[in-house]
Parts: sequence; structure tokens; C-alpha cells
Amino acid sequence: LSFLLAPATSAERIRLFDHAEELARAAGWPQAHATGLSVRMTRDSQALIAAQRRGVLATAAALFLVMAIGFRSLWLGFLGLIPNLLPLVVLQGALAWLDQPLTGASSMIGVVMLGLVVDDTIHLLHAFREARGSGPERTDAALQLVRRPIVITTSVLCVGFAATALGSLEATREFGLLAVATLVLALLADLYVLPLLLAGGRAPAPHLQASESLC
Repeated sequence: LSFLLAPATSAERIRLFDHAEELARAAGWPQAHATGLSVRMTRDSQALIAAQRRGVLATAAALFLVMAIGFRSLWLGFLGLIPNLLPLVVLQGALAWLDQPLTGASSMIGVVMLGLVVDDTIHLLHAFREARGSGPERTDAALQLVRRPIVITTSVLCVGFAATALGSLEATREFGLLAVATLVLALLADLYVLPLLLAGGRAPAPHLQASESLC
């Protein structure tokens, strides 16, 4: 039996296929199953999304262990995850709020970008660890020194990924734009959220505001 499918998300189509198979079995057709290109693509997409979610969790756990061991601090390892996972949560939440379906590109963005955005966090954590114990002013000054380099490196990455918007493949364009959004959100989290977490909620000194570091 062939059917014309209405536009729908992968999750909606999975429920449709399962319901059709249940109706067929209830009607006395126990070996009935949905098949075809749309079914295969939908189920492959759902499998990819599930695998990427597991991949994000595994990557986050690996980053936590590496940072905790490298900085010899479980607390720094935990704090280092926050500015890296926060952009993914915000981005996925925005896509859900805009009622945008989760595609292969949007599901892959987490695992791929975690390995890039963590670089800026490591620089900030290293500067904080080296200056820790020398007083708040010297600690803020150490963080200030690495702010400009991470802004420059993030800008270069954004320009590179933004170039994919000129391509003709929709999946590539989508991935590039999502990558740029992730990089920008991660940079803002590193510049504003992470220093506050490291300072225990203490506001940075007036002469070391992150906005001035971008000038």
C-alpha cells in the first residue's frame, strides 16, 4: 500500500508509522511493517539524533575528566563545562521555541562544536589557576590578558563557518549558521558567565569589564 505523506517532523512520522503497523496487526496482518524511502530516512534521522545526544553526554563527560585532571580540580572541571554546555542548551531551546524540527545538522552541532569552544574556556581556566591566590586584582588582570586572544580566535572561526552560507547545499548552510551561533554564545558565556562563576558571583572590577576588553 502506498500513501502520500503530509509534511511533518521526524517524531510525528515515527508515531504515524508505528500507529499504522499497530492498526495492521489489529486487523489480522501480523507481519505488516512500514517501509520505503521516507520511512528509512525518518528512522535513520531519529537514530542519528539519539546517537548525537549520547555523543554530547559522552563528550561532556570526557571534557570534564580532562579539565579536572589537567587543572587538578573537580570544581574547575565542573565550572568549565557550564559555558560550553550553556550555548547548546540555549540554541536547542531556541529551535524548539521556534518550532523548528531537529535535523541532522542541528543534532550534530553539539558534539562537533564542543571540541572547538572548549579551547577558550581552557585558556581562561589556566589564567585563573595560575593567578589564583595572588589577589582579586591580579586574578582579574590575568583573565583580562586572555580575553582579547579568545575574541580574535572565535572571530576567525566565525568567519570560516559563515562562509558556508554561500554554498548551495542546505545542510551545509544550516550547519555553518548554527556553528556561528554556537561560537558567539560560547564566547559570551566565557566572557561574562565564567568569570562570575570563578569569582563566586563577585562582579569584576570596573576597569576590567568584558565590554572594554573588546575595544
